Formats: sequence, structure tokens, C-alpha cells
Amino acid sequence: MAGWLRAPWPRADEVLEAAIHDDKPGDPRVALVAAEALVEIRRHKTAAKRSVATTVTSCRLACPADRIEHLRLALDDVAAAARAGAIALIEIEDGEGTAITAAVELEEPSAP
Repeated sequence: MAGWLRAPWPRADEVLEAAIHDDKPGDPRVALVAAEALVEIRRHKTAAKRSVATTVTSCRLACPADRIEHLRLALDDVAAAARAGAIALIEIEDGEGTAITAAVELEEPSAP
């Protein structure tokens, strides 16, 4: 693939430095919950045989109560990465599940 430049993987200290906000270290649980939410949204795109670049027109994420605040902190980044205009959060009460689940509607494919 001529013309492609490969960037090196970031070092651990670079990642930790990037996670600092207002002179406070970031909470790794925020990244983990955000990644789980994004995987769930992309699972819907894959199941629909659509590109990960497909725009999400509607998205509701159900998240366990003990992790919803972590997801709320990363929600703008999750929405941007998922190409979603907005994401609604629904809190799962104790005993209703431990995984993040998504209800996703995708932009209609353009006509050929």
C-alpha cells in the first residue's frame, strides 16, 4: 500500500498523559465502558452488513447503574466514534443485567 504511513502504537506513558484532565489522572473504567458501548453499536452495523462509517440515526444504550456515570463521561466520544448524532442512556437496575446493550437504527443506504 504505497503512500500509507504507519504510526507507531502509543507508549503507555503517552496514553496516561493524554488521560489527564484538569491535572487529574483519568479513570480507566471510563475507557473500558466506552469501548464496550462502541463495540455494541458496531455489532449492530456488522449484523446489518453495513460499514462502521454508517451514520446512526437513533441509539439507546442500556447500561448497568454501577457503570452509567463512567459511560456518561465518555458519551460524546462514543457518539462521535459511532457516527451517532445523539445517544440516549437507560439505566439498568441491579439484577437486570451486567452488559451494555444497544438499540440502534442506521441511516438508510443510498440508492445505487
